[in-house]
Parts: sequence; structure tokens; C-alpha cells
Amino acid sequence: MPVPYATVNQFKEAVDERLLAELGIDAEADGVVDGSNTIIVAALTRASHEIQSFALRGGVYTEPDLDLLQSQTNWVLIGVTCDLALGILMARRGGPFGEAIRDRIDKANGMLSDLRDGMRLFPIGDNIAASKPALSIITQVQRGNLGMVADSEFFPRRKYTAS
Repeated sequence: MPVPYATVNQFKEAVDERLLAELGIDAEADGVVDGSNTIIVAALTRASHEIQSFALRGGVYTEPDLDLLQSQTNWVLIGVTCDLALGILMARRGGPFGEAIRDRIDKANGMLSDLRDGMRLFPIGDNIAASKPALSIITQVQRGNLGMVADSEFFPRRKYTAS
């Protein structure tokens, strides 16, 4: 499934519908909060593209990975999408952010930074397995055969001459 990673109905579950109705229209009356609201859909799409720009960095995730999470209704992905979209709608309106909304946006941006830096992972089997460190022990004989620079003498031995 293509972006956005959250539907308008999921957005309504994550954020008060009355707030979305107010933010989703450029008129005095409240807007309709459904899939036909281009302002809300655009915010969800933009938030999804921001998630892609962080998640696809370094090839840790692919678009099919994110699509799989979306099809599994993964609320980590949906929640981050909704919180970022809420920030986009609030910034679009140009008004002050309340503390609760600021916290949600900061948490979502922190999640993206952690995702980019490998501190957090989306629950995909291969990525979770890759995040577990492995220990490999080699013997002294094996290390000697590797020819590592750290094992070679930096300065050659001097010939000692007695005068």
C-alpha cells in the first residue's frame, strides 16, 4: 500500500476529531474529517514521506517493509504518522502549540531521530535480529594469520652494534 501510513479514520482515533475538523478547513465553519478532506490527507502524506526519509536512510528499511507495517496496522508507525501530521496541520494554521501537542510532536521527531540512528526499530524480524550483537572469538594463531597492521611491528628492530 502506498503512503500515507495512516488513514483519516486512524487519525481520528489518535487525535480529537473536533480539533481535526477545525484544522482541516480554511473557513469559519468546521471541515469534514474524512478521506475527501485534501488538507488532512496532504498532512498525513507529508508526514509519511518524512518517515520514509528517516527510515530508508542507510537501507535499514525498504518501502515494502514500511508497507508491510502499514498492512499489519502497526500503531507505532500509525502513531508517529498521526503526531507528525498533527504538527504539520498546527504549523499550517500558524497558531501557538499547546504543551500536550508540542510533547507529541517532540516525541514523534525523537522517534524519527532514534530510528535514523538505529536506537529504535520497527518490528521487522530481520532488523530486530540484526540489532542483537554477536561475539566472535578467534585464537592467537588465527589472529596471526590475519596479517593485521595492529599485530605488526611499527618500527623495525635495530641492529645493536657495540662500539
